Formats: sequence, C-alpha cells, structure tokens
Amino acid sequence: MFKSLKKIYILSILTFLAACGTVNIQSVRDDDIHGITEEYKLGGGDVLSVKVFGDEALTGEYKINQNGELFLPLIGNIDVVNKSLKQVKSALEKTLGETYLNDPDVHLDVTEYRPVYVLGEVRLPGKFEYIPGMNLAHAVALARGFTPRGDQEYVKVYRDNQQEGVAYRFKPDIYVLPGDTIIIEPRFF
Repeated sequence: MFKSLKKIYILSILTFLAACGTVNIQSVRDDDIHGITEEYKLGGGDVLSVKVFGDEALTGEYKINQNGELFLPLIGNIDVVNKSLKQVKSALEKTLGETYLNDPDVHLDVTEYRPVYVLGEVRLPGKFEYIPGMNLAHAVALARGFTPRGDQEYVKVYRDNQQEGVAYRFKPDIYVLPGDTIIIEPRFF
C-alpha cells in the first residue's frame, strides 16, 4: 500500500511539473509576422525630426513624451500617439496654417524609435535600441542569446502595452516592432 501511495505522489508531482512547463497550444499563434503591413504608429519615446520649410525656429528633433504628446514651440502639445507620420504632418500643417504660417510645408522623420525589451531566459535581459527590420533572431542576439534554460520553441510578445502577450512559435524571421516586450520563458525538461 505504501508503494502505491509513493507512486501516486511521484506521478502527481511529475504531472504538476509538466503542466507548469508547457505552453497552452491553443493560445500559440503559428502565423508569422512578416513585415509591417500597416503604417508605423507613433508612441511615447519616439524621437521625430521636424523640418518646417521657411521657419528654422520650429525645425529640430523632438521627443514624444510618455503621454503620447509632441511639444513644439509656438504650437504647444499635440497628441500624436497611435498616429502615422502622415496624420501628424497634416495636423501640424493645419495648425501652423491657422495660427502662424501661410501654406506651411512640414517634413517628418522618425530618428529614434521606442526601445525593445528582451526579458526572461536570455543571457543579458534588458532594453535595446530598435533597428528598422529587426526580427526575433536579432532581438535575442542583442540579449546575448538564450540561457541553457531558455525555451527556444515558444516566445511571448507584448505589443503596444498589452496586458496579455501573444505566444508565437519561435521563428527567427518574425518581425519585432518598436515598444515590443519579448519574453523568453524557461523550459522544463
């Protein structure tokens, strides 16, 4: 009788450990994120190069604050979070045309993107500079690769400050976006 209780106990522990170390397959996305299909949406931490032709006072580099606002002299704060460069350009030209310049011509570029965070079972977890075209392989390489315990089959990506990340099968060519948080979970043998 004691032997059967011991077997049940060991079996229970092994079942528990196996359940802790698995990823819910139904929540795993098997599709790739190949390329950015939408226009890039701005967010807090991005730095914009603003050129207003004919007015050097407004030309310069400006950082979007964590509230998603861009502060420009003579204009003040402009809400730019989740807007494309085209939308911000139109808003700036409209505001400048109504208040300061006749027929303003504005040119915008992103000079610095929000950082990417790679956390969990990597050798150097932390914040890394986003580079256009970055993929999961690049992000993990910046974090000095997986630890021996790092799960190389699945990765969890939190996008746009989501409360819940999306689990993907690890494929090196899945693109990373500015502001993404990538979690490499531990694997259980």
